[in-house]
Amino acid sequence: VSLGHRLQKQPTGVAFTVGVMEPLEKEKEDNPSATANLLSKIFFCWLNPLFRAGYKRRLEEDDMYKVLPEDASERLGEELQW
Repeated sequence: VSLGHRLQKQPTGVAFTVGVMEPLEKEKEDNPSATANLLSKIFFCWLNPLFRAGYKRRLEEDDMYKVLPEDASERLGEELQW
């Protein structure tokens, strides 16, 4: 948990800071497609937990899985360069 600071004004016009607890970004889960079998990949079954969470509530960035090394933007960017 990180400690942020927020200014609050008093009726006297004097401002002071109050510690505000903000949650840190949670650790992303390993990408299940890395260990999914052929049928799971064909039918996208490895995404079912994410679909279930998205059905119940709006997905957040923390809900996403880690990016596979072969899908990383750095590697793909190098592949695009001539």
